[in-house]
Amino acid sequence: MTKGFSYSDPVVIDSSDDDTESNNASNNHEKKPDKIVSKESNSSKVEIHSYNTDRYIGKKKLCLIVLVEIDETCKNFISECTNHCSQAITNHCLQYEETLHFTIFNNKMLTYDEAMSLCYDGKSALPTYSLNGLMPWPSCIALGSKTDISHTINGIEADFRWQAEKNLHMSLFRMRGFSHAKRNAFQNIKRGVEDTNEFGSARGTKLILKEMGGAYDGSDGGFFRVLYENANM
Repeated sequence: MTKGFSYSDPVVIDSSDDDTESNNASNNHEKKPDKIVSKESNSSKVEIHSYNTDRYIGKKKLCLIVLVEIDETCKNFISECTNHCSQAITNHCLQYEETLHFTIFNNKMLTYDEAMSLCYDGKSALPTYSLNGLMPWPSCIALGSKTDISHTINGIEADFRWQAEKNLHMSLFRMRGFSHAKRNAFQNIKRGVEDTNEFGSARGTKLILKEMGGAYDGSDGGFFRVLYENANM
């Protein structure tokens, strides 16, 4: 088992999965895992809850994300954003609160064995991300963070090499298919909140490996694993 990571080069546009990632979220929070696998790390024994991990052929495009729980300040900021766009834009582009996340890596083509090799050593709880303001991207509304997540990165072990996303951000509105109307709406949102300087924070809750475009709770049957869950959930 190796750490197998490096930092990716910085990008100037939103490097997240805006147009391929769905806003899927289920209200079925009582879903039970298919199996629970105990894996020995270098430091401790971590329970890995695996949903929908039937062996597959070839490779699947997967992403590793940290789901978060936002505070009231962030909720208020998002509410203010919705005041500066139409209901249609909100309905189509707003990221559901239960799917808000930070991406560790995405668009990674992995075999089944590679996907199952990924684990978290559990030395550190998932971080609370301070939110520092809007990212300068035309294709989405996203809040950036300068939080140090090196403990999280260092705790991830895998039998393949991967690159950590360098631009830490949490997308609030995603275009989900380009249109000038959506881009104009995003610009209007940014103008409407340009004097805001309080964005709140987002507490990491779960470290999840899932299919790109798949549900954030594994309810759609796609490959899905919860690698770690903060103890104070």
